[in-house]
Amino acid sequence: MNKMKVLLFSTVGILIAAVVVVILLNVARSDIRTQVPNPQSSSAFEQSGNPEVEIKDQLVLMEVFRNGGKIHDLKGAFVDKDGKRYPFDLAGTSLSISDDEVYAKAYAGFAKLEGSDFILPGNMKLIYSQLSQVNEKAAFNTAGEEGRNGSTTVYALIYQDSETPRLMKIGTFGDQVEIPTDSSAESIYSFYTKAYSALSEYKES
Repeated sequence: MNKMKVLLFSTVGILIAAVVVVILLNVARSDIRTQVPNPQSSSAFEQSGNPEVEIKDQLVLMEVFRNGGKIHDLKGAFVDKDGKRYPFDLAGTSLSISDDEVYAKAYAGFAKLEGSDFILPGNMKLIYSQLSQVNEKAAFNTAGEEGRNGSTTVYALIYQDSETPRLMKIGTFGDQVEIPTDSSAESIYSFYTKAYSALSEYKES
């Protein structure tokens, strides 16, 4: 009888130890996952935005990437009011087309694009609230030259009396750099480039 009790207690002890090990492993895995960079985790994107701002337009921003090097690339992405990014690729399209034409071609296939988190919704409200304050006549501080990596230009999509938006340039980064001198545009540019950098780091991790 005593041997059976000892055996029973030993079995219970082993089961308890196994449960503890499983719990500790799950906690360790959770810690590892939290160390993976997330495009939404940048300290510059912790602001909550203004909850009273209503974003009326479905699509708010667009980026256009051009690379005229050995590999001719023409691609970009839309960013919607919730901060989701919808990449598109216009492979085979001439680099000579305007960015307005890029918008038209890419938007024609928008229904097939897949979106993923890029900018926090609260920060999209901050960006949207800045758009009306941008002085489009303000100059850009420029740097860089044509290289092998290409350049990305960020636009705000401005809807007026037409269903087709007007493209308002915010800035450019990459081989060629155009940083806006207007404070509102610079704020939007900063949000976008930091989100883009965090996204690139996340993909490489």
